Amino acid sequence: MEYHIIEKQEIEIVGAIRNFEKCTTNAKINNWQEKNIDIWLFWDEFLNKGMDKKIGNEYKLYRPPFWRMCARQTLDNGENVISIGAEADGKEYKDLDTFKIPASTWVVFETKEFLSKDNNTIESLMKVINTEWLPTSGYEKSMNYEIQVYCPEEEKSNKCGFEVWIPVRKRKILN
Repeated sequence: MEYHIIEKQEIEIVGAIRNFEKCTTNAKINNWQEKNIDIWLFWDEFLNKGMDKKIGNEYKLYRPPFWRMCARQTLDNGENVISIGAEADGKEYKDLDTFKIPASTWVVFETKEFLSKDNNTIESLMKVINTEWLPTSGYEKSMNYEIQVYCPEEEKSNKCGFEVWIPVRKRKILN
């Protein structure tokens, strides 16, 4: 698992935003898409009803370092705010919602694994980040956000490598 740490000023995303109730996992569900079905339906709507093409082809907002991105903010009550889109370019788009993420230090996990309807490597990567990397890294999460970036190289095959961005700070050592 490759990663690097960077400083980033406020990140502004333009696209679609939706609030979701607290996500729970039903141990009887084996299919990863069924665990958070409402979020996957939101993605389907974004990809298949014109928003994705408008952001990418008409507005030309898919560009490095974020390309197509999904940001999640987990609220104190466990609810989630999900934003799907691209990094803003300073222009105003009346048909797109705006979502802002505060400046932070970020650990960026890169993978060349592929994401497809049959394989959710994001879930596996998040488990490694939360159960292995964070406890041993000397860092802790600094905010209740995460960003997923979907890289364009493999999009023609409907699969792509991706990155997960987690806001971090050095862990405080208690005496």
